[in-house]
Amino acid sequence: MENYGTFEEGNTLSYEDFQQFLDEEYKDVNFQEHIVPRMKDLIIDSILSVKNLLNPNRIHPSFELFGYDFMIDEDFRVWLIEINTNPYLGLPNKLIKKSSTFTFYIIFSFT
Repeated sequence: MENYGTFEEGNTLSYEDFQQFLDEEYKDVNFQEHIVPRMKDLIIDSILSVKNLLNPNRIHPSFELFGYDFMIDEDFRVWLIEINTNPYLGLPNKLIKKSSTFTFYIIFSFT
């Protein structure tokens, strides 16, 4: 934990900031076109693999919030590290606070 926050507040980058880094270091990589679709595919595959186990009591309306952790390797392959059924909901920085506020607004507008 000694390096926590050394490079960015809360060890978190926005998609825009990450794309800026990619533009500066790796000209041919577009986060939205090359990385996000693979992340979405992994999320869909993971949900489909357990869809029969989700909401076993068929309670409607209901929702479940998952936290997905990904890693991008040196060849820009996306790896699913873990899925958290109890994701951390703290607010370590402004970016997380903004995205969490929006996420909860969406969730609670459906309930």
